[in-house]
Amino acid sequence: MVETGRGAVRGRETSGVRAFEGIPYAAPPTTGPLRRRLPEPVDAAARLG
Repeated sequence: MVETGRGAVRGRETSGVRAFEGIPYAAPPTTGPLRRRLPEPVDAAARLG
């Protein structure tokens, strides 16, 4: 796990390679007023579930 400016990110290590996959860069798109707008920041508290 590494700490970033937006919160902690959990990764894995295999054969000496550290991988951090599925890191969101924006909130998921919605089917409402935000549909065709610029991306919203990710809620850091919701990332680790």
